[in-house]
Amino acid sequence: MKSLLTITAIFEASTGVALIAIPATIVPILLGIPFSDNNLHVISGVTGVALLSIAIMCWSFRSSGQQATGIVKAILFYNFMTSLILMYGALGLGLSGLGLWPVIILHLMLALWSIVELRK
Repeated sequence: MKSLLTITAIFEASTGVALIAIPATIVPILLGIPFSDNNLHVISGVTGVALLSIAIMCWSFRSSGQQATGIVKAILFYNFMTSLILMYGALGLGLSGLGLWPVIILHLMLALWSIVELRK
């Protein structure tokens, strides 16, 4: 579980910082929409802070044994639901950012890894 939580912490922290620091670059790459609405600064900032919170949680509990199991369950839910929401954006809403499908696949892989870890 330690490797899963460590890698999750690194990915989520990187994305969170990027969404806070350079949202006008990251949002179009991820979602394929122009960053033309000032409200996106607020949404990107809050999303970035939430991702940093997930990163802090994963990093803090990566060596916690039994406590890590609860974190992995939460990460499984997060990754699976994020995949579904992003797939809906891609298939149902026509979002088409260059990074969208790679991010969907990454979240699905992390969800599967979480399942493997929980079954051990």
